[in-house]
Amino acid sequence: MAVVVGLGNPGGRYRLTRHNVGFRVVERLVRRWRAQPGPAAVRARYRWWRAAPQGCEVALLEPHTFMNASGEALLEWAAPGRPDPANAPAVLESLDRAIALAQAGRVAGLVTNPIQKHTLYAAGFRHPGHTEYIAEKTGAGAHAVMLAIEGLRVVLATIHLALRDALDALSADGIVAAGRIAAQALTTDFAIPRPRLAVAALNPHAGEGGALGREEEAIIAPAVARLQALGIDAFGPAP
Repeated sequence: MAVVVGLGNPGGRYRLTRHNVGFRVVERLVRRWRAQPGPAAVRARYRWWRAAPQGCEVALLEPHTFMNASGEALLEWAAPGRPDPANAPAVLESLDRAIALAQAGRVAGLVTNPIQKHTLYAAGFRHPGHTEYIAEKTGAGAHAVMLAIEGLRVVLATIHLALRDALDALSADGIVAAGRIAAQALTTDFAIPRPRLAVAALNPHAGEGGALGREEEAIIAPAVARLQALGIDAFGPAP
C-alpha cells in the first residue's frame, strides 16, 4: 500500500491558505480517485481514505494536528507493530529498488530492516525468506547467510526452517556448500588469506561417539573430510 500524507493545519482559519496545500491535494485526489473513507477511532487526530487507482492500493491521509505535529497523527494511524499483508508489495518493491541500485554499482551494500515473513507469506510470497528472494533476483546461485562480528564469522548450513525440519535437512552436501562459500567470502571479502573453519557439532558433546546422536559420524565428519580434500583448512565436528 502506498501512502499519501497531505500536511496542513486544522481549523477554518487556515483552510484556503498556503498552509493547507497538502489538505487540498489530498481532497482533490479523493475526488479524482473516488476514494472511500477509512475507519478511524472516535478521537482520531486524522482523516483518511482508501483508493485503488490503476489497481494500486493507496491510502490518503490528512493529519488533523498542526503541521509540526503531523508525525504524531501519522503514527496513530499507522499503528506500528501491526504488520499488514496489504503492505507486502511495498516491502518487495523496496527490496527490488535496493537490489537494482546494488547491481547498477550505485551502492556498495544492501541493508534490510527486520521483515516479518508471515506477512509476506499471507500475501502469496513463495520464497522461504528474503535471502532466497535476493539470490534469485541476482542470479547468485549458491548462497549462504553469514553472521559477522569482530573476530568471528558464522555461516549457517540451514536457514528459514523449523528446528525439527532443519535436523532432517542437514546434509554433508549442504555443509560442504556452506563451507566453500565461507572460505571464499573470508578470503575475498574479509582479506583473510587462509581462513580456518570450525564446523560445529549438532548433538551435545559432539554425539559422544554416537551415544548421543550419530549426525557427527554420519554427516558432519564426512563433510569436514571433503572440505579438507578441497584444500580448505576445516576441522570438526567441534563440540
